[in-house]
Amino acid sequence: MSVQVSQALPAQALADGSTRRLYRDAASLASSSMLTAVLGIAFWAVAAHTMPPSKLGVQTALLSAFTAPAIVVASGVGDAFTSLLPAAIGTRLPIVRRGYRLALAMSALGGLVVAVTAMVVLPEVRGSIAAGAAVLIGTVIWALFTVQDSALTSLGRAHWLPFENAGVSIAKIGLLPGLAAEAHGLPLLVATLIPAVAAVAVIAPRVHAFARSADAGTPHLPAGASALAVRQLNALTRRTTASVALTLGTLTLLPFVVTAVAGPAQGAVFALCLSVTQSLDFVAAALGVSLVVHGSARRAEAAHMARIVLLRSVVIVGAGALVLMLIAAPVLRAMNPAYIALRGVEVITILAAASLVRTVFVTWSALQRARRAYRPILVLNSLGALTLYAILPIFCSHWGAVGAASALAVAQGVLSLGAAVHTFAATRGRRNLMQGG
Repeated sequence: MSVQVSQALPAQALADGSTRRLYRDAASLASSSMLTAVLGIAFWAVAAHTMPPSKLGVQTALLSAFTAPAIVVASGVGDAFTSLLPAAIGTRLPIVRRGYRLALAMSALGGLVVAVTAMVVLPEVRGSIAAGAAVLIGTVIWALFTVQDSALTSLGRAHWLPFENAGVSIAKIGLLPGLAAEAHGLPLLVATLIPAVAAVAVIAPRVHAFARSADAGTPHLPAGASALAVRQLNALTRRTTASVALTLGTLTLLPFVVTAVAGPAQGAVFALCLSVTQSLDFVAAALGVSLVVHGSARRAEAAHMARIVLLRSVVIVGAGALVLMLIAAPVLRAMNPAYIALRGVEVITILAAASLVRTVFVTWSALQRARRAYRPILVLNSLGALTLYAILPIFCSHWGAVGAASALAVAQGVLSLGAAVHTFAATRGRRNLMQGG
């Protein structure tokens, strides 16, 4: 009996330590996301004051055009980071170097595609070399900036995120008024990218230094260990990028699509309301990233962690959604009364409810990534993306921004329902297997 107790106590202590780290990193990620969201609302408030909806709609469409592929690339590489780096021994630096090279190459290719598309699809910037160049350069910069969050988190530096992201957001707010009448008609883009360039210049070398320091002092690795780690990163990046393209990619591209289908004013109100409600998605996503990081290193505890994360996500996102619904009208009126007439309150209400529904899928998806079970995620993401873009043009052409928000809510419901069905089926299958055994 004494032997069993002496063995159990260290295991329990280790489990408690893992849970504390989960909470600590989740708190850093969530606080970073909330700061970014709050400052993002302030940024959009300044933009709404300085530009009419028709002009702001064009700006948000271009912003959407480059952030969508950038986030897809950064999240694809970043998810591979969070799956591999925490458990990597002696190969963190090769993984980080390869990840940054992949992010650079993929974002350049994606940026070229969306730049040409924007110059062709949007009448307001058709044939504009300045707009195309801004989208191309913006895609690369934003991908390198965004991937830093995952790299820092995976290397145990999640506490850096609130300072990094808050600094960039504050700089954007400070730059925008002065750029409103300049920057070749692209003040929103220029104000967004200048601080991001500075952040990449400062943080990227530190990320590589952290990886190098983590590898120092490790035992001599067998030949080919670094090459194997790089191949694992390549394989995971392919899977995660495809998955993210069907979720965050389709979501981030929505303002561009709404502007192209319903016009700049509807695109502006949708982008503005989406920026207000995305704070809720950031919280759930941050908790999910923490679950992936800690669950991938301790898979036996991953399901228990997932239940904790889901409960906290529902409580926080639910409370936040209620608050946003209550303050939607005064917030929009303070930004620009025109957005009340454009039915911004209804858009915020629908998007906030959709974010609450989405928490089930986000937590389930994080658990699958921690277990490296990517096929179910890809299947569900494909179903959600097909649902969204099958009904979006019809909803958007009839009801503008309200229709776009409704289409998104339907797609989120499909994702979370699919996650619940998969969880129920997997649990039932395990029970049947145990009973049969």
